[in-house]
Amino acid sequence: MEIREDDYGLDINFTIYESDGTTARDLSGIDTIHFLVRDNSTGRNILDGTCTVVSAVAGTCKYTIQDNDLTKDGSYTAGIQLRTTSPAKVETSKDFSLIVKDSLK
Repeated sequence: MEIREDDYGLDINFTIYESDGTTARDLSGIDTIHFLVRDNSTGRNILDGTCTVVSAVAGTCKYTIQDNDLTKDGSYTAGIQLRTTSPAKVETSKDFSLIVKDSLK
């Protein structure tokens, strides 16, 4: 996935699948869904943003990029984390690559 540094207000859409990789995960009952981003050059986590469910039964959610979320071009590792409180449970997706390109300023 590629985006431009300093872009914001854009939605990044995700479909969450069961471990079989083909069946959409029903997001009903999930308390929060987080979009996590780690800077590969420093190993530091730079973003933990809350996603919005688009369709729970279809397993779809989105994260809207906020001003100052991704302000430095480079290579990042990202993932989605599902969190529930009862029972207490955290599930994290497989990592995926996020490339932030120079802005066109």
